[in-house]
Amino acid sequence: MIKQIKYPLANCLKLINNIHNSILSSRYFPTIFNKGKLIFIHKTNPVNYRPICLIEHLRIFFERIIANRLNYYLEFHNSYSEKQFGFRQNRSPQHFITILYDAILESHKQGKVSLIATRDIEKAFDKVWHESLVFKVNNLPDSNINFTSLIYQYIKSRIINPFFYNAIGPSFVLEAGVPEGSCLGPVLFTIFVNDYPNPVFNNSLTLQFADDIVHLVISNCKGKHKIKEVKNKLETEANQTETYEQNWKIATNHNKSQIKPLGCKIQSLNKYEGIVINNQTIKLNSSIKILGYNFFS
Repeated sequence: MIKQIKYPLANCLKLINNIHNSILSSRYFPTIFNKGKLIFIHKTNPVNYRPICLIEHLRIFFERIIANRLNYYLEFHNSYSEKQFGFRQNRSPQHFITILYDAILESHKQGKVSLIATRDIEKAFDKVWHESLVFKVNNLPDSNINFTSLIYQYIKSRIINPFFYNAIGPSFVLEAGVPEGSCLGPVLFTIFVNDYPNPVFNNSLTLQFADDIVHLVISNCKGKHKIKEVKNKLETEANQTETYEQNWKIATNHNKSQIKPLGCKIQSLNKYEGIVINNQTIKLNSSIKILGYNFFS
């Protein structure tokens, strides 16, 4: 099958093209495209398994076509948020870290206090709310009902057949999430989180890399009240984001969220009862890792 797809005959190319055009015109995914074989691969911890979903090769080709066109469309219309650096051309983790580092360096030069906070979205791809994703796709610039219907068919009709060793489980339809391993899934996820709120304060910074979100807040003053001020600013920024996530059914794992003070000591912040987000006190760290880069004092 792989050789037939890699070196197809002319009539095979025409047949594949006809199938893809039929899907686009009818806005209907064939049943065979919607079925996936779910197998489980051992992770480092033998108690845990990583699920891998195997799908038809022709569906992979079709997803690639839609993903490329959709990505071009979003970039052409400048529909992507400037905060987003994940799954985008000419943007990388290095760009993300450089912007963050330059902002921190500038605050240090001015003798100000800053706080850097990371948010961990729990099972980000698996828990995308389908109805809200369709709503956001439908509200893209120049979007039309045909394309929205196609995306709805794509995400709502996926049938999973689980296989575990020699046992076969009952098939089921996925009620949430986008396919993480596909080329179209990341584009759809980016659309889903594209309207994350902008910073409340002018000198604050919010950056996204796919499902990784970083807040950087900087004090305005340099006096004795700067620690309390920067604490209040971070809580305001984080609680705004928290409200957004609750509205769109995005779950943040606060146990994995991290906050690091820059320009002041942890003990100084603890005098003000630490950082409280959504009525939960977040642990302060002496170092923090973002996209593989360590930030120290």
